Amino acid sequence: GEGATDHLTPRHPGPDEAAALADLLETLLAGLDERPRLVVSMRLQGHTLEEIAAACGVTDKTVSNILAQLRERLGRLIPEEE
Repeated sequence: GEGATDHLTPRHPGPDEAAALADLLETLLAGLDERPRLVVSMRLQGHTLEEIAAACGVTDKTVSNILAQLRERLGRLIPEEE
């Protein structure tokens, strides 16, 4: 039915949610070296792995590994649902 695609519709966060996301991102970026910070910044701006790799002077695989490590770290920063 129509409800099956509801989860694909982009949802814009409210002001409190947006502030919490900004704080979370700031916390994530604060502990990073320059290269991982550039990788996540470029990825959030919509750049491809290839573009990021070229800008950082590394392989696509390295970019992919950095993003995987950041996802893992982000998961640890997000509190579990009660």
